[in-house]
Amino acid sequence: MNKKIALKLSASIAILIVTFVSVVGLAYAVFSSNDSSSLTGAAGTIDGVLHEEFPDSDAFGADVTEKIVWIENKGNKRAYVRVAFETAIEWLDESVSPATWKPAAIPAEQVQYTVNAPLWIDGKDGYWYYSKVLLPGEDTTKIYIQDVKLTGDIDSFYQDKDLRFVFDVKMELSQATHEAYKQNFQISDLPAGVERL
Repeated sequence: MNKKIALKLSASIAILIVTFVSVVGLAYAVFSSNDSSSLTGAAGTIDGVLHEEFPDSDAFGADVTEKIVWIENKGNKRAYVRVAFETAIEWLDESVSPATWKPAAIPAEQVQYTVNAPLWIDGKDGYWYYSKVLLPGEDTTKIYIQDVKLTGDIDSFYQDKDLRFVFDVKMELSQATHEAYKQNFQISDLPAGVERL
């Protein structure tokens, strides 16, 4: 009886060892086959940096506020570039310590601005497209967001409050070859005027 238990125990241990070696071997094969720098180099990289300049002033009124943005291609592949702008208004709640900026119930449509963007095309889909293929190491031309102001009537609650304009820029890049923009930008075609490869 002891021999049967010993035989079963030996068989169980042997099966566990074979299973362990198989799993470790399979894991090694999977991880080692996916970890290859030559594949990464062959595929290339699309990498962009959003640069922006914005004055410190939060004031509305007679002051004209301007924001300047441009994109740098830090990758090693040619890229299509597009940007979208998102606006919001915040008010300074001084009833708490420290004072805190909070979202204001002022529609973003009441924020008006002018876009001066040489070599950029308004895609009429919420994005501005750079009209040139951006080469590695190059910068786009600058986009000047100017004449930022609040228009229309605002709720009396905000009349004596400090308000500030929040202007976010969303940047997207896509590989310029093989029509990758179709999948990356989720569009069927680039706007007219954008350089094609």
